[in-house]
Amino acid sequence: MNVWASVRKHLLDPRDEQAASDELRVISRWWLEFARNVVTVAGLQLLAEATDNWLLRAVAFAAYSALFVYCFSYVRWVIPNVFPSLKNQNVRALILIVVLICILIVGYRLIDWGLGSVIDEIVRLQRAPVRVPAG
Repeated sequence: MNVWASVRKHLLDPRDEQAASDELRVISRWWLEFARNVVTVAGLQLLAEATDNWLLRAVAFAAYSALFVYCFSYVRWVIPNVFPSLKNQNVRALILIVVLICILIVGYRLIDWGLGSVIDEIVRLQRAPVRVPAG
């Protein structure tokens, strides 16, 4: 049973409140760790751009790559079982390969765009001058 199905089951069945709380903690911890990692990568990117150090740029790129691979690892859960009733295994394999390639391309583009947008926005906000309200 995946995490979301488990959460849904526990939320609809209050007899198991401890398990529901545990599942919500797991999801919350995952989200907070992910947000921390995004901010860390953005900080490394900001430092790399500010110092113009090639080694720091390499570290920032490696951190971004690790975060990207981590996000991309979730794409494998999207792979469907296409046409299970199709008898010809060669045709079924070909269809699966085409669908898989499409999912991987779309997943790559979405993750790259999403992470890039968030990290660039964090870097942009850190560079913005601080305005002190008058008065």
